[in-house]
Amino acid sequence: GMVSRFCSVLLVCTCFSAYSQSILQMDSVYSRFLETKNAVFIESDYQVGSNSVQNELMLGLIQAEFIDRETRQRSLDKINGSGLGGQNIAVDVAYVTEDSLFNRTNWRSRFQFAHRSYLGVEFDKELYEMTFFGNKRFEDQTVDLAPSAAEQQKFQKLGLGIHDETTNSWITLSFVKGQQLQYIDLERATVFTATDGRSIDADIQGTYILSDSASDNSFSEFNGAGVALDVSITRPLKFIDSTSAKINFQIRDLGFVGWNRNTLTAEKDSTYSFEGIVIENIFDLDNLVLGEDAILDTLGIGFEQKVKTRLLPFTARIEAYDRINELWSAHVIVQYIHLKGYNPLVGAKGYYWFSPWTRAGLS
Repeated sequence: GMVSRFCSVLLVCTCFSAYSQSILQMDSVYSRFLETKNAVFIESDYQVGSNSVQNELMLGLIQAEFIDRETRQRSLDKINGSGLGGQNIAVDVAYVTEDSLFNRTNWRSRFQFAHRSYLGVEFDKELYEMTFFGNKRFEDQTVDLAPSAAEQQKFQKLGLGIHDETTNSWITLSFVKGQQLQYIDLERATVFTATDGRSIDADIQGTYILSDSASDNSFSEFNGAGVALDVSITRPLKFIDSTSAKINFQIRDLGFVGWNRNTLTAEKDSTYSFEGIVIENIFDLDNLVLGEDAILDTLGIGFEQKVKTRLLPFTARIEAYDRINELWSAHVIVQYIHLKGYNPLVGAKGYYWFSPWTRAGLS
């Protein structure tokens, strides 16, 4: 009935709204200064993945498209325990000058701009089923929907650092502009659906944070400020009989953003009971259509506006690689992203080099 559908919509809004936006794999830069000492490096990466949810369902959520029942059911059948999912977009542009620094001939100035869009989701199987199939199957039952969490951060960085030409190692300190934040963490969440869906009782402990809801979350939005550190260290693999074998240690986006005072925050440890909404006159259209404020008031859920500081979803990465020949290189990667919905990643890559400056890879 109406109550059942409302519960489903509410769970979609609170637990899956972050899907408006990858496991991120930031490519290491292999510089070849050749005869030119000024250099521009451009990197981009996009990934979307999940340990259970079908790709077509993930993309449907991201693009706000209709998802058929068969696709939803296939994903439900694959969930074993907690479901994990994520999508990341990364773009980096760096300019390295020819001028030396601090009388070190191998040190160059490094200017860097970067854009990031991180999304990570961790959800309970029952939460997925109630969201995509409703609560009818859980009639007269108490269902545990926790732990579940989702976080989305979009931000840009503008930084200055030092690039070591001889080892292709570098360090950059950046100013961070916060574009958008959505965060929800359900530490405890149980829902009881009464017979025939006449009422819903919920016991919830969790946190919800949303950057300035009055903004349109476009690229130009400035909803917070912070700092971030990026470090990349490359060394030869001496135990391998190859002059091109290297190992790279890298940390990206290690920092924080202080989201401004218009940030909405709700920290709840409460019980809620919803028995529907009484409409005295169904022909009174002004009172028939309910807005977000009316629903939140009915449930007793309120938000506080205040400054909130959040760590950035940083990436720690180790990559070993070697040139197989003039056209191909092989890479082994171990990576960790500090974000809900991500497990440590171990993978392999192969790159085809079109020129000393251009390559395409498959992992």
